[in-house]
Amino acid sequence: MYRLRIRSGTLHVLKAGLLGIRGSGRTSVFDTLAHGNAFQADGTGRFTARATHLRPRDTRLERLAEIGRSRKTTRTVLELIDYEGVGLGDRGGRQSEWINSLQSLDLLVLVLPLFLHSDSTTGIVQSLDETFAELILADLEMVENRCARIEEEFRRTARAERSALEDEQSLFLRLRSILESGQPLNAIALSTHESHRVRSFGFMTLKPLCFILNTSDNNVPAWASLQKTCSEKTRVATHSVVGFSAAIEFEATELPSAEREEIMNDIGIASAPVTRISQALTQTAMHLTVYTVGENEARAWSIPNGSCAIDFAATIHTDFAKRFIRAETVAFDQLNTAGSLVEAKKQGVVRQEGRDYEVKDGDVMEVLFSK
Repeated sequence: MYRLRIRSGTLHVLKAGLLGIRGSGRTSVFDTLAHGNAFQADGTGRFTARATHLRPRDTRLERLAEIGRSRKTTRTVLELIDYEGVGLGDRGGRQSEWINSLQSLDLLVLVLPLFLHSDSTTGIVQSLDETFAELILADLEMVENRCARIEEEFRRTARAERSALEDEQSLFLRLRSILESGQPLNAIALSTHESHRVRSFGFMTLKPLCFILNTSDNNVPAWASLQKTCSEKTRVATHSVVGFSAAIEFEATELPSAEREEIMNDIGIASAPVTRISQALTQTAMHLTVYTVGENEARAWSIPNGSCAIDFAATIHTDFAKRFIRAETVAFDQLNTAGSLVEAKKQGVVRQEGRDYEVKDGDVMEVLFSK
């Protein structure tokens, strides 16, 4: 039996596309978060796209590094992509190609320009109407193209072999009807089979959505109210709606950290934009954070909600999943209180979990596997 020693590897990085109509302040949002650390994104076709890696501060990870006397820490990574020179509402052949390049993203981040409106509550409604109209139009184009191809396949397929095509046609005609009525696809309930069938299309209105409310600085006190309004209008959780003020937060990135924090506190912004937005993206993508800790490294891992211990082992390395025996597991709060893994074991809070154990946010795990 071996205890898992973490080695560097290639992990899935959550990818989020930053979108907005022209003039929404999308570029300022990206520049604030990137703070000069941008690179050219991969897999964007003919489009030039900037990306940045968000590594939010994790106080739990910092505490675990103290407990384990770890030589280094590795935080979770989120990749935010900004497509330059193209945006929602643009028209022409490039728009269709751009929409296609968004299909592989894990989630979409939509910037709403509330600073353009004297009444921010009214601005939410107008901005959402404009933004969703473009997303619905993009999905409708994909659905209509698929419907046309199904018709062509009908003509080439024998009548006795059309059953699967008929089922798909029925599904896509239903999707078209929903979109033509002005509703997003997430407004309807899809069966597991139907969800699997449409997954490869990467429809915009079926992706997890996160909203950034770009307000003027004098609207910062109203963020909580505006977040609630946006949540109610879009049927997304409030943690998927983030307040942001490019007017002050972009300029503040150029200030020394102490002065920046003082200004942010004075206007009522309690945390850094990278922290706020990273937390929203992780929760919107329905991921949780699990930890491993040792002398070499304390590391945070982002895995989907509902993952089991065997899934976590496979995230680290597929071989560990194949040779999995069990996972020694302790909740962060319990380990933090105990002060050391040895003391946590004495207190009886370290559990031996099997392959089907559903991992919880904040679990600290050590995978044991066979030779």
